Amino acid sequence: MKCVLPEGVTDQQVIDAWNALLLDYPVARLQLLQQLRNQYDLFLLSNTNAIHMTAFNKILEKERGIPSLAAFSIKPTILTSWAAGNRNYGPGRWCWTKTG
Repeated sequence: MKCVLPEGVTDQQVIDAWNALLLDYPVARLQLLQQLRNQYDLFLLSNTNAIHMTAFNKILEKERGIPSLAAFSIKPTILTSWAAGNRNYGPGRWCWTKTG
């Protein structure tokens, strides 16, 4: 990516620009996750990346006092496609979810 950016652009500037796409967490969505978690074994699967996952959790902690979206999942972490090396939607992703 650096080859297409102006000289002097730092990694942090790229990360900040990337994270500027993120919004807050509407309370109604978090309440829905909590209700679902109370009724079901909830697993959260995200098609995000490591940079956004870190930013998501910082926003959630700052705005809502919740340290991580994993608080809504029965797994201690959120299942992420990038961590599994399976970034695209497809049948393999759901099989990994069942076993991962």
